[in-house]
Amino acid sequence: MKILSFVLALFVFIGCGSEKKEAPKPAVVKVSFKIDGMVCSSCEKSIESKLTKIEGVKSVNVSQENGDAEVEFDASKISEEKLIAGISELGYKAAVKSAQQ
Repeated sequence: MKILSFVLALFVFIGCGSEKKEAPKPAVVKVSFKIDGMVCSSCEKSIESKLTKIEGVKSVNVSQENGDAEVEFDASKISEEKLIAGISELGYKAAVKSAQQ
């Protein structure tokens, strides 16, 4: 009987601390990048294609006319530096223009 009481007490004790905790919400940020070197709509498409394939990127809007890109991404999965590196791999120069959370 003592063992049964102990086991029951143990389950109650363990159950008290096992409340469901919500997973932290992703830190979604929107960053505007200044991009140098774009000369046509194919440049826009290349950058959009590259960035949308990166895990954590939610949306990409590139404008050759304005020379920039707006990228919405989960900052817990990808950094601004890695996005800049991805753009640089395509032969363009990129820098952060502005950011908002």
